Amino acid sequence: MEGTPARAAVVPTSSRIPSRAAIDVGAAVFGMLAPVGDAANAGAAAGGLLSVGWTPVQDGDNGWGARSGFWVTTERAIPLSSGTAKWRRFALALGPHRRFTVGSRGLVLDLHAEVLGALLAIRGTGFASNFSDGNLDPGLGAGAQVTIGRGHVRPWMDLAITGWLLPHVVYERPLDYSATLPRFEGRLALGVSFWTGRY
Repeated sequence: MEGTPARAAVVPTSSRIPSRAAIDVGAAVFGMLAPVGDAANAGAAAGGLLSVGWTPVQDGDNGWGARSGFWVTTERAIPLSSGTAKWRRFALALGPHRRFTVGSRGLVLDLHAEVLGALLAIRGTGFASNFSDGNLDPGLGAGAQVTIGRGHVRPWMDLAITGWLLPHVVYERPLDYSATLPRFEGRLALGVSFWTGRY
């Protein structure tokens, strides 16, 4: 009588199936600088940013992905003849990024570009009659984000530039005094993200 062949059973060491994509959800504070139209001086603002990134692994720990974000700035002011025009933006951003893992210490570099849609809110103060207005404002942006760490919670820094596609001019009537809002801005953000999936 022939014996029954022995069979080897493979028992998984973990029931967790790793995700092939990294997802990060972040929040940040930032500072923004821009030349303020005709005055050609620095218009500074602070702001807050929320972001979500998704990166499927394509080449080791590197790959193309996508990100979205929402940010808002504090008001900036442009002086006119007898009053001040104050303005701020509420912006949505969406675009691709390219991720690079640098070395073995958990350093991640994301190069990103985005299309922006913003609400530009403008109001006057100090005039005989103060008015306010809101306009849709499309833009384009690009930047680089550096993330540090290997756990679920990771700090990061992002340096970006933004260009707004439409010109915006504020007027004081009946004096025909005007000033132009900036078309280009630079932003430095410091934030923290929660990572899940492949990381």
